[in-house]
Amino acid sequence: MEVLDAMCGLGCEPTIRTYNSLVGGLCYVGRLEEALELLKKLKDSPLTLDIYIFTIVLDGFCKVGRTEATTIFHDAIGMGLSPTTFTYNALLNGHCKEGNLLKAFALLMEMCGNNDGAVEGRTATRR
Repeated sequence: MEVLDAMCGLGCEPTIRTYNSLVGGLCYVGRLEEALELLKKLKDSPLTLDIYIFTIVLDGFCKVGRTEATTIFHDAIGMGLSPTTFTYNALLNGHCKEGNLLKAFALLMEMCGNNDGAVEGRTATRR
């Protein structure tokens, strides 16, 4: 976070990719609450958010079995963002880790029904 403050202090405006890296680092070291707070702040910023920042936070929450991942997923969709294969895979893994196979199956069926290219051959046969 200090680097971000220093960048801003020098007049170097961070991009969404800068924030993707920062949020990824926060999730990697287990600082999920900070990552989520930063994501919430970014929603109110002039930056155009991408699906990747949501996927990064969602994946971090899924890896530790936190149920907020589903809310993050729906927030991204509510903003008009299209989930990628990685987005779906992170949420599927989260549901499976929780032993919530019905939710995982329902999500897989949703993926198949969307016809948006998120289900590829390797996705459908990998599980």
